[in-house]
Amino acid sequence: MTSRDEDVCGGDAKGVEEILRNMKAAERTLEGFMCKNVVDMGRPVWLKEHGLAAELVKYVPSSVSPENRLLVASQTNLQSKLLFF
Repeated sequence: MTSRDEDVCGGDAKGVEEILRNMKAAERTLEGFMCKNVVDMGRPVWLKEHGLAAELVKYVPSSVSPENRLLVASQTNLQSKLLFF
């Protein structure tokens, strides 16, 4: 790690790496899904802030696929739908 990385991370980046290395795979997976939820929730918010109607929908049960979200957006003045995977 460079000194710049230490400055940006407050010198704790190695500590984070150590924590991740010591986590069980299931815990890392859960953390990953939680992070993905944060990102996924922000996507429709961004679209709405830029004048689109947007909705995040689950299109299959989680038991079929954990990657089961579809972002559906449309222009507010048009009826055409845009699909983002």
